[in-house]
Amino acid sequence: MKKIAFIALIGSTLMMSCQNEQRQTVETPETVETLKADAVNNFESALKAISKGGERYVGENKLLNEEGIKILLPAATQLALDKGISEVELQRLSKRDVIEKGLRIYQENIAIYRTKVKSNN
Repeated sequence: MKKIAFIALIGSTLMMSCQNEQRQTVETPETVETLKADAVNNFESALKAISKGGERYVGENKLLNEEGIKILLPAATQLALDKGISEVELQRLSKRDVIEKGLRIYQENIAIYRTKVKSNN
């Protein structure tokens, strides 16, 4: 009788374990945050750093100063490279043009992510 009770206990434990695994494999809903690539996250972090810095990164003419460019340029470059733009093409551009290109790519990616999230809901 003890063997039967022990086997039943083991069996029920295994069954509960399998059910828990099935529950855990259910997909979590996609959000814009979960879809973002590392380069997009890095660019977004750089943008946030610029916005938190206030006038520190912006000159009198309301354009990025050299400190602001130093923050955004690496993130914009990585974003452009991830998009498939060659290093040679990026070297032909000015720093500001690379940042503008990165901003356009960032905006396109966010729009794509939002569309994908909406279509999955």
